[in-house]
Amino acid sequence: GSVEESNEGNNQSALQTIAITRLYPDLVVTSITAPTPSSTNPETTISVTATIKNIGSARTGSGSSATLFLSADTTITPSFEPYIGAVSISELAPGEEITVTINGWIPYGTNTGTYYLAVIADMSCGGGWCNNGNNGSVEESNEGNNQSALQTIDIL
Repeated sequence: GSVEESNEGNNQSALQTIAITRLYPDLVVTSITAPTPSSTNPETTISVTATIKNIGSARTGSGSSATLFLSADTTITPSFEPYIGAVSISELAPGEEITVTINGWIPYGTNTGTYYLAVIADMSCGGGWCNNGNNGSVEESNEGNNQSALQTIDIL
């Protein structure tokens, strides 16, 4: 430096170790309300209400969504089944939740029977199909807890 010293080799402090913990959001679907009546026909629109909560320790940022699926079985496979509706989710602070209404279209040619509805938060979808790797736009502490409980609907 600019100060002349007798020992220039002792100007550094001892090193200290610090831990840095990255905080992540974590989106979960806490509830889903099936449409009333609980039966419908192909080529009709249904409305499902879902509550999405950030149980993580960081804000979500913008750009995530809630996606509605219709499945013939109790296993929702986003890479296999087309989604029937989606809605954007606003940024959520830790502990904050939002209730959204998702309008879904029952596809032409859907066979008569009992089907299952599920909502998945922060799903990456495009072209009618979805990818469940890193679900979507929000990197989360747990990517495996984004799916709601199932609700049934009868297709007439």
